[in-house]
Order: sequence, then C-alpha cells, then structure tokens
Amino acid sequence: MSLQIGDTAPDFEAETTHGPIKFHDWIGDGWAVFFFPPEGFYAGLHHRTRLCRELKPEFDRLTSS
Repeated sequence: MSLQIGDTAPDFEAETTHGPIKFHDWIGDGWAVFFFPPEGFYAGLHHRTRLCRELKPEFDRLTSS
C-alpha cells in the first residue's frame, strides 16, 4: 500500500509509549505526520525524531487556525 499526501491512512491498533491506541480514534479530526527511515534504524533517526518533537508546537499553531 502506498500513501500520498492528503490520503486517509488505514486504521490500526498499536502499543505506544502512552499505552494502546486505535489510530483513527486517537487522531480524531486532527492530522498526523508519518515518516519512515529508509533503512530501519540508522544514525540520523534520533536527530529526525527529536526534530519532529521540537517542531510539534509549530504544527499545532498551523493547525489551530
């Protein structure tokens, strides 16, 4: 399956660091960013996940208007 920008992601259940979630219930009317490292875990993965976490306030600001 291939997703494009603007597509609806399939629903799934996952165990997360915040407990179990059902994706569509968790995301509600909001949106999500998926990113996948090209080769699984690699040296830049930690940097990219930290960058996404640091950018979250900006994502929140952009989607609240």
